[in-house]
Formats: sequence, C-alpha cells, structure tokens
Amino acid sequence: MWRRKKRVRVHLIDRPGIDLPRVDGILVSRRNREYVIGVPSLTFTAEGNAVTPEGRFVAIPRDGVAFYEVL
Repeated sequence: MWRRKKRVRVHLIDRPGIDLPRVDGILVSRRNREYVIGVPSLTFTAEGNAVTPEGRFVAIPRDGVAFYEVL
C-alpha cells in the first residue's frame, strides 16, 4: 500500500557565527547519508521570511542535521 509522505521541519546543527535556516517540506527519502526534502522552503530565524529555492528537491547531509520534526 502507499504510505502518505510526512511534512517535516529540519533543524540544522548550529555553527558559530553562521545563521543556518530551517528547512520545511515533504520528506521524500532518508537514503544513505542524506535526507531528501521535496517542495522545500528555507526560513531564516532572524528574518522569519520563507525563501523558496528554484529546485524541487533539497538533499541535506545527515551529519549536518540536529533533528527533524514531523508537522
């Protein structure tokens, strides 16, 4: 049977002096060493405005992810 894809918010590991965005979208896969997010939008905490990248998918390395939450 088909399973419904989860809408997630990925929180990246903080790096000193770097303002990293949150990534919201549909969790497409958790393959090998990365998360693939479909229909992504990036939200920077300082601005609060969402930015939509031009691509349909974003691949995020697992070692850069603090955690992800299901929305």
